[in-house]
Amino acid sequence: MKLLKWLLILGASALLVLYVTKPSPADVEDFVHAQAMSQLQASDLQPSAEVLKNAALMGCRLKPETCTDALRELIHIRYDDRKIYARVTVTGLGTVNHCTAVFNRLLCRAGP
Repeated sequence: MKLLKWLLILGASALLVLYVTKPSPADVEDFVHAQAMSQLQASDLQPSAEVLKNAALMGCRLKPETCTDALRELIHIRYDDRKIYARVTVTGLGTVNHCTAVFNRLLCRAGP
């Protein structure tokens, strides 16, 4: 009986921690923005064959804060609240990423 009581307390505590640490939609926006900016600054990101893309890439590398609005227009974020976690789908720039927002993190995998 004592074991069952402790298991219930442990389970309830785990659910509470999941609920409290679930990132909000604003947090997800910040995560996506930070990830995109780090990708823009990556030294292994190669210029493309298109002149316009190269100019945009160089402009973003020189002054990343100017890319924020343009980048946000190209990315669509769908946030589905699931009470103790959230499902997030990030679509744009030719990719679809399926993510789980939990424990103040955004865990993603690329999808078809």
